[in-house]
Amino acid sequence: MRQSQLFRGVERGDVDSIIPSFTVRELRRRQDLFKQGDTEPLEIYVVLEGRLQVTRRTRTGQARASLIGPGETIGELSVFDPGPRASTATALESLRAASLARETFLVWAVNRPYVAERLLRVLARRLRRSGDDALDLMFVDVGARTAKVLLDLAERFGQPHPQGIRVDHGLKQEELAQLVGSSRETVNKLLREFSDRGWVDQVRGTVVLREPDRLRARARASR
Repeated sequence: MRQSQLFRGVERGDVDSIIPSFTVRELRRRQDLFKQGDTEPLEIYVVLEGRLQVTRRTRTGQARASLIGPGETIGELSVFDPGPRASTATALESLRAASLARETFLVWAVNRPYVAERLLRVLARRLRRSGDDALDLMFVDVGARTAKVLLDLAERFGQPHPQGIRVDHGLKQEELAQLVGSSRETVNKLLREFSDRGWVDQVRGTVVLREPDRLRARARASR
């Protein structure tokens, strides 16, 4: 908890004073932590073990997805905007998360302005990343986006492997395509192409990056 994204840079004594107010929740694989449109409970979550898939449905029915891993937070927006949840968060595997009620956080933070500033920085980084993803959808081809997603997964969740970097992402084909922002058929075709070139090996729910430098070069190419 002390090393989590939410408390990075926060004084140890201040962190220790709020940790007892957290409640640990355990989720089964594919169980929702919350759903898009939920209005209660308004809580901030810190992922302790496991990963969450965060999916947002648009007015056109399309879905955008992201992943939240250990040490990362979700639900911070409810501190500043106590409206309906803007997305659905689903456990990809057995998961433990610590939750804190919005009101408890506000009482704790009221005399600690630097904590609110820290939270705003977290939100700003997430907003900046969302902006970058939106630009990628408009100006970067699907092959480059697929390579970028694989590299991002490897950086955040990868483990050393004799042939490269192993990522047990646990995603269905459609869910991986949602991270890329394309169709399942297109992303599967690109993954087969990467595999034929010897850049990756893939089995269900797992990919091994054999040639990450090749993928980085592909990620920099817009066509």
